[in-house]
Amino acid sequence: MHPFRPPISNIWGGRGTKHVDFGPDEVIPLQKGRFLGHGVNGGVYETYHNGIALAWKTKYCRTSSAAVNAQKEIQVLKKLKHHHIVSLVGTYTHRQFLGLLLWPVAACDLGVLLEDIDKVLDPMYFQRRPDTLENERRDRIRDLGFSVLGLSLTSNKEDLRKRMLRSFGCLTSAIAYLHKERIRHKDLKPSNVLFSETGVWITDFDVSTDFSILSVSATENGERGTAKYFAPEVAAYEPSGRSADVFSLGCMFLEMTVALSFSCSLEDLIQLRPKRDRSYQANIDRLEAWLELGDQLFPGEPRLSREIMRMLDIDPTKRPTADEVLDHLIEIGLLLTIDRDPSTLCGPCCVKPAFSSLSKENSLKEIFANQQKQRVTTAPTRENQLSNSKEMKEKVVVETYPILDDVQSRISRMQKEKQFAVAVRHSASVGPVI
Repeated sequence: MHPFRPPISNIWGGRGTKHVDFGPDEVIPLQKGRFLGHGVNGGVYETYHNGIALAWKTKYCRTSSAAVNAQKEIQVLKKLKHHHIVSLVGTYTHRQFLGLLLWPVAACDLGVLLEDIDKVLDPMYFQRRPDTLENERRDRIRDLGFSVLGLSLTSNKEDLRKRMLRSFGCLTSAIAYLHKERIRHKDLKPSNVLFSETGVWITDFDVSTDFSILSVSATENGERGTAKYFAPEVAAYEPSGRSADVFSLGCMFLEMTVALSFSCSLEDLIQLRPKRDRSYQANIDRLEAWLELGDQLFPGEPRLSREIMRMLDIDPTKRPTADEVLDHLIEIGLLLTIDRDPSTLCGPCCVKPAFSSLSKENSLKEIFANQQKQRVTTAPTRENQLSNSKEMKEKVVVETYPILDDVQSRISRMQKEKQFAVAVRHSASVGPVI
């Protein structure tokens, strides 16, 4: 994993500062490299400083008000220090341009990665003739530490799945940190999540809001992000708060579960969003069908889908906070694995100490107690969105029993394993009976 902060102390050399105002006749001492993508206000290119790759982002400021707006992202980035959020290394002005240097440079963004997975896992993929786009795809997958041919092997698929599943918690940790710092991202989408072989980062804070300087956390301004991932309240031009970020994050998690199931594609998910702009909020009545696609990631294990379901609740007051989502992901990870690994759905860097110290048996008991408490205080979102009928409530009660049986059987099995291990150690210490 990359170090917490970029290994750069003085980006502008003899100028001795992180920001420089270049004169109109001066030449910017940077070399433009490969094109990385489009920002809201311009292109983003790779450049290097002392052998370290940086993302070079420029903004054209036609008016003074545009210059003030362009400064918003800089002020937000200066405030942030998190290992899953890009770092601001340096800034400059040159004529009517504002430049930002960001670290790190990734292999690709999440949107491109999900598309690559879709293409590479297509059974017909290896029968196609490689072209420029395919060569670029193979280069990206190689930069992530895999090979296109290798991804045809089950073991490598599982390695990719394991790495991406851990990013669920890491991304959630970054959003929880933003919200703790009283900042809303407001444009969470796969293209604003960067992936490399060593980490994952959230980027592009062009439309973010620092509401630590506002009197209320809900905003009504026109900076609304990307329509496909809008929360319902954002699409309706209603006041929105941090829960709108949680909705957008839930949309991303849904796409990731579908892609990582390796049994259905993102195209299947698109076909289940037929209305209007194919956004999630405009097709929220198809939530049940979306979750059925995602359920194929962990057959017979609905907990992750249920968490995504809560994140996509049409009522923002019923969505969990980002910090609660992080807790739930760690809990689900503990229940998903035989060895009770809390980092199944969260990288070790973001697992909270309280979870790391849980014992195998107690972790199950505590998690189940928390889940039962949550069921008592929070109505199941999926059914609430479809109907509040008596039949739906009875369905929830029925669904509780297999979960209880599963947890109890796991506890019983571990107790037997523990007794057996104790018996083996005892017999070894006593010696053979003659």
